[in-house]
Amino acid sequence: MQKLKMTIRQKILLGYVLVLIFLIISIVGVNVQVSSIKNETDNIVNNDMKVHLLSHKVEKHMLDLETGLRGYLLSNDGAYLEPYTFALSQWEKDWEQLYNLVASDPQQVERLYSIHSMFKSWIGDFGEPLLTLPANQRQSAFNNLLQENMTGKRYVDQLRQHFVDFQTEEQRITQERVNELENQSNLLEWGMYALFIVLTVLSLGIGVIISRSIVTMLKEVTSTINYISSKKGDYTDRLQAETNDEIGELAAATNQLIDTHAEQNWIQSSLTEVMEMHQEVEDMQTLAKTFTTKMSELTGASYGVMYTRIGRRAQSRYVKASCYAGAQSDVGVASFSIGEGLAGQAVADHRLMVIHDIPDDYIKVSSALGQGKPRSILIAPIEYEREVIAVLELATVDVFQAKQLKLVESIISSFGGTINSVESRMEIERLLQEAQAMAEELQSQSEELQMQQEELRMTNEQLEEQNRNAVQKSNELDQIRIELEQYAMQLEKSSQYKSEFLANMSHELRTPLNSMLILSQMLHENEEGHLSTEEQEYARVIHTAGTDLLNLINDILDLSKVEAGKLDIFIEAMCPLELGDNMRAQFAAMAEQKNLAFHVHLDQASLPKVLHSDEQRLTQIVRNLLSNAFKFTSQGSVELHMRGLNDEECKKVMRSGMRADLSSWIAIEVTDTGIGIETDKQAIIFDAFRQADGNTNRKYGGTGLGLSICRELCRLLSGLIEVSSVHGEGSKFTVYIPSLTDIESGMAIQQELNYHQSAAAMETPLRLEHYSNDEEVGSQYSQSGNNEHTGRAYLFQGKRVLVVDDDVRNVFALMNRLEKEGVEVITAHDGQEALDELRRNEQVDLILMDIMMPVMDGYEAMSRIREMTGYDDVPIIALTAKAMKQDREKCLDAGASDYISKPLNMEQLFSLMQVWLTN
Repeated sequence: MQKLKMTIRQKILLGYVLVLIFLIISIVGVNVQVSSIKNETDNIVNNDMKVHLLSHKVEKHMLDLETGLRGYLLSNDGAYLEPYTFALSQWEKDWEQLYNLVASDPQQVERLYSIHSMFKSWIGDFGEPLLTLPANQRQSAFNNLLQENMTGKRYVDQLRQHFVDFQTEEQRITQERVNELENQSNLLEWGMYALFIVLTVLSLGIGVIISRSIVTMLKEVTSTINYISSKKGDYTDRLQAETNDEIGELAAATNQLIDTHAEQNWIQSSLTEVMEMHQEVEDMQTLAKTFTTKMSELTGASYGVMYTRIGRRAQSRYVKASCYAGAQSDVGVASFSIGEGLAGQAVADHRLMVIHDIPDDYIKVSSALGQGKPRSILIAPIEYEREVIAVLELATVDVFQAKQLKLVESIISSFGGTINSVESRMEIERLLQEAQAMAEELQSQSEELQMQQEELRMTNEQLEEQNRNAVQKSNELDQIRIELEQYAMQLEKSSQYKSEFLANMSHELRTPLNSMLILSQMLHENEEGHLSTEEQEYARVIHTAGTDLLNLINDILDLSKVEAGKLDIFIEAMCPLELGDNMRAQFAAMAEQKNLAFHVHLDQASLPKVLHSDEQRLTQIVRNLLSNAFKFTSQGSVELHMRGLNDEECKKVMRSGMRADLSSWIAIEVTDTGIGIETDKQAIIFDAFRQADGNTNRKYGGTGLGLSICRELCRLLSGLIEVSSVHGEGSKFTVYIPSLTDIESGMAIQQELNYHQSAAAMETPLRLEHYSNDEEVGSQYSQSGNNEHTGRAYLFQGKRVLVVDDDVRNVFALMNRLEKEGVEVITAHDGQEALDELRRNEQVDLILMDIMMPVMDGYEAMSRIREMTGYDDVPIIALTAKAMKQDREKCLDAGASDYISKPLNMEQLFSLMQVWLTN
């Protein structure tokens, strides 16, 4: 019968399994006993202890009922009833819990029922009746009960006896369980001792048996290994172990280790032999020849070829340097580059390649007896400092073994240094030869340098003189820069003074103009019928002249703001078609008056639906161009044509350097059949104060500012304006305007403002900033004729308005005009008088406040008014002729409800008053 063989692991596991089986049996027995003890312990803790606790709580409730009732009846103090009340609400709940715990014991249940019955009887017969009696009867009733055989005490004594019997029985039951638990613990303790002894004996026996079998075999293996190691490099002997366990595996591993050491010893000796063989080689041809031959012999290769690198990096190419077992021209290609063929790919990948599937048309391994196809090819790139400097390719009729591949990897990892050393030596020799040749050349050049040094010395002297002159000029330039900075500061202050002066001058011009326009308008309207037709005409002429003067001031201010770069541009969405309709409605009456044909052409197909631009400024451009067209046309027609750009105009816009979507541009043409413009005058008509006809006896009036303003506004809107005209036949003005997005408009306008501000700082032109009625108020409110006048008269009737102005002419004009509307007017000539008037008059419905006044100006007066009780929401309309850019914001911050500039347009003022009086 064959002997059963087991591995060491199986033997050890068998021993552990046997010990584990006995241990599990023991643990199961112990666990059963422990579980029994645990159940008894839990029963004592969770049942018996809770029973004791609850019985004492129920007994305490009985005592609280008695003592609480007794204390209350003796003292008549409600605080003594708190224990009674609490015990009365809790005793039955605790009794039920106690009942549930002892429900399995009939004797204890019977005692609990007796306790429950006596509790009820005591409460019903003794406790509650006393509490329900009136306060004056409780004491006597309590004394009577005490005298009648002490009924309450008898109940309590019986309850206490029942509690003693119940608790004594529970203590007996608990003690029996404790005694039984102690017996089980003793039994478990002796069982554990016995189990420990049995397990110890079994473990020792199994351990001795298994260790004896393992140690015996290990001694055999150890002696064999010592024998092999004593032979010092003789790797021919091997271990012979026939056991079918880990000892056999140890023997096999030892044999494999011997094989590995033998292989490494062969690789190391071969590597040493190759390195020593090439130490004295001094040229690449010899090195490549000997290396290829030696590697072919060591690997058993039938053919071999080696390539060395010429060139660097991307221009690298590998050229055949030597071959083995074949003619130089027969074996391998002459050269290859990185990535070309398998050898080039090995270079690109920096990895060794071994190929076994050889094509049929590959090189044939031949000898004197015949030829055949190789079975394996090895391509090994040789690196130095992570660059491939040579490639070795070998072919064999056998298969390259693993140790041969390791040998090749070991050799090529260090052979790159050998190749680099040989190349370096060859390069040093070449450089040495070149250095000798250069030394001779330098000798001849040194003589020429001596002559050049003399020339350089003279040149240096000249350069030093030029340097001194440059330093002097630099100092002069610094002085000029300082003077220019001081001059620029003076210019800035001068510009500020001029702006303030012109603003004040605007106030002085507009203040008398305000009263003149109001009074002349009142005279022209002649509502009371006191003036003749001729006198009304005089008033109309005065009003017209004042209006022309106001327009002239506004034009000058517009031009000044544009040139100073301070004109506000607000980009918003607008409809080009509405612009054309508005111009048709605005100039239709003028065309009819001058007997001219007026045509508006809107090319809806090419016009964008929405145009992003400043509607107010664009309207101002078109209105100025149409006004000029009607002004200089006595017969024929005036035409307004709005359309998209054609191809020629797109090229024109692109040539101008504009950057925008050309599909969003529009062209606005204003054509007339008027007097036209001479060719030599067309270049100057856009200059300020210049006209084609500038003589003192010219037929047509005007200041020549309209076209200049149009040109500057077009530039601010990133557009263009051009003119074409024939003298005596008419003119055509064309405006090209883009649709500006927020980004484009911001860039274009900011560049334009920067340009004008820079020009303004150097030239200090005339500057005056204002807000005209057309810009700030006229576009906000429309006129509605007699219906509005009737509604206004009804609204103004009986209203009290305070007019504050230091100019008596304005006060007179406003007072007369307002009183005609039914308004009660109170006047003041400065801010302090206005405050005094408000204190004297309890009710003021609206205040018209001038800004520039003596004693107290309008800003301070409005602030003081807002601080007065009852005037925090009274409408205040600021009136001023000094219209600086920030005046509107300053007025609103000071407390004004709205703002209007002088000269006043009474209809606009009435519209403002209607709005605020209605609110």
